[in-house]
Amino acid sequence: MTLRAALRGIDRTLRFILGATTAFIVGGFFAYIPPHMPWRSISVALAVAAIIGFIQELHYSSMRGRPFCIWDWLWTFYGGIAVCWAPGFEAYLLALDG
Repeated sequence: MTLRAALRGIDRTLRFILGATTAFIVGGFFAYIPPHMPWRSISVALAVAAIIGFIQELHYSSMRGRPFCIWDWLWTFYGGIAVCWAPGFEAYLLALDG
């Protein structure tokens, strides 16, 4: 394995973690805004992960002089997909509580 291939694996792992973290935090924040609707929390969590990944990839492609890589953007979005159920479940439990 070359150094470039090893860094690519670390880069994609960090992008996945970034997407998961931002989706979890922002989606969890929206879960507490009444009325507590699970679909809204999930939608916001996925939208934030997609937007953050897109902006990050635009920044990297313009600053480093490399082309826009859709796979890097998708790894950030995959992180949001992996945790989007948590804010939705949180909103569901809050809706049950009243």
